[in-house]
Amino acid sequence: MGGALVWSRLQLSEWRIMEKHWKPGEDEQRFMEPWTMRMDFLTLIFPGKAYLVHLVFDAGSGTPPWYEPYFSGEDRFRGWKVDLVTPLRRTGRGFDFTDEVLDIIVRPDRSWYWKDEDQMARYLVTGVYTEAEVEHLRPGRL
Repeated sequence: MGGALVWSRLQLSEWRIMEKHWKPGEDEQRFMEPWTMRMDFLTLIFPGKAYLVHLVFDAGSGTPPWYEPYFSGEDRFRGWKVDLVTPLRRTGRGFDFTDEVLDIIVRPDRSWYWKDEDQMARYLVTGVYTEAEVEHLRPGRL
């Protein structure tokens, strides 16, 4: 069964303070401006595999603040995000899978680290996952 490539753009808009005009103590609302942030993703989908691979690109508007810890830098290519998921199944509408919380972030220099280990620790404490299930998620199964 063949895989798929999906190109997508995350685009979000919010209001931010125009720092150059606003001074502490002044009404912030008077100095707000719209800010649109975009990130491009090329997602590699492999049916039957327990992961998705996202190649992450700056779309020219800068990195949104919540992505900054993961995908900062100056170049257009910002890195890879490997989503650990249940094995992908092709359906009549696309692919069916469940996100397994843990992700791997890989920087352009190929250094990497686990993302969301704190969230997984909370799920272990509350019984959402067992130790055996978490061990099963680690790269040995990829």
